[in-house]
Formats: sequence, C-alpha cells, structure tokens
Amino acid sequence: MNTKKISFLVGLFSTTAIAPLAFAESDLTASTVLTPSDVFSGWHVTGSIGHGKLEARSDTTIVTPAGHKLNNNGQNSKDSMVFDVSTDYTKRLESVLIGFEAGLTVLDTKVKTKASQFTAGAGTSRGEERLIGKHVGFAGIILGKQISEATALYAGIACTHGEFHYKVNRNGDAGSKKISALGIQPSIGIRTKLSNRFMLDARYRYAYYKSQKLTGTKLGVSTVHGKVRPGGTMLTVGLTYKIN
Repeated sequence: MNTKKISFLVGLFSTTAIAPLAFAESDLTASTVLTPSDVFSGWHVTGSIGHGKLEARSDTTIVTPAGHKLNNNGQNSKDSMVFDVSTDYTKRLESVLIGFEAGLTVLDTKVKTKASQFTAGAGTSRGEERLIGKHVGFAGIILGKQISEATALYAGIACTHGEFHYKVNRNGDAGSKKISALGIQPSIGIRTKLSNRFMLDARYRYAYYKSQKLTGTKLGVSTVHGKVRPGGTMLTVGLTYKIN
C-alpha cells in the first residue's frame, strides 16, 4: 500500500471518528449554556423596588347637612416607595423582542387634595379630601429591540386596575369610599444581562385612570358630588430571572 492511500485512510478514519464526538460536545454545550441573546427570550419573573408618585385631580363639592358647599378643585401629588412583581413571556425574532406581561404594584401613600373652607354664622367649616393608593394590577404587551449581546431596550402598553380609598373629613365628620379604577399604563425600560439566568431591569411607567364619579356618595352626614381622577408615575429597578 503506497503512502497516498495510507494518508487517505488515516484522514477518513479521523473525520468519521472525531466528527460525532465534536457534534455531541457542541450539542451538550448548546443545551446547558445560554447564549447572551437567549436570556432575553422565554419566561421571566421580575422583582423590583423604586420611587412612585401618586397623583389626585379633584373636582368635587361636599354638601353639609346645613346645605353649605365646600368646593375642592385642584391637583396634588405625593411621593412614595413602590414594590413591584411581574412575569412575562418574550419571544425573540432575530433582534426583535415581542411578548406579554402581567404584574402587581404595591403602594401605600396618601394624597391630600386642595382643602376649602367657608364661614357660616359664627363658625367655620373646613373640608379635606384624601386619596389613598393601595395596589395596581396590570397586563399588557411588550415590544423590544436587542441592541447588543447583553442589552435590550423595550416599551410596553398595559391595561391597569387600581384600588384606591377616597376619604373626606369635615370638622371631624369623616367617611370613606373604595374606588376601583381602570386605566392604561405605557412604559419604557432596559434590561442588561448579568449571567445566563439573571438580568438587571430598569423601568419607567405612567398610569392614567378614568375619572371616578362621586355624585351622591354619602360620607358620614355629608354628601359628595363631582369626580376624582387618580394617576401616577413609577421608576423601578429590579432583578429579572429567566425560568426556562
């Protein structure tokens, strides 16, 4: 057997023996180690903490038993800490990300709207309103763009449902009403890969709600007419974990 045939047989044996091992090794690597882009797709859970601002726009009239009217017209806001937990499923189409999300934001802050007073005879009556934020649930879609191997930008639009308490106080005569408000919540955010399973998530959101009618609402011995509209902004930073 000449030298050329020996070299050919050695090369053929090497190719057929080593190639399957190399394929198996590459398949194992692909199944156990996520590429940077893979971390952005799939199921995720996110826990966040941040700064929130609850807003209240009031256009109400409190009518006292004596028939006096206290007009509360104005807007006010108050800062608070917010806690947020959410889950999302995102699909990556090359560098484009599309998916849906759902979550819950917990806040506990009180916004005092503009107070008014009037003088009747020898006494002065003063009315004060407060809007108390409790929690906000949301669900919507997200659309993003992977701008590098480790970073993605995204935007979202969600339907939101907020739970609030409306309270009024007139010279110690207090009452409250639970408000469930529907609204929309646009958002923008950024995610940065920390490891094969974890990402840093930063997000800004604004919640806009429909005005809530209060006409005829009995609060203590007083009657409220008009409406109040809640709203708010949230800026959070959190940790995202890729489930699968």
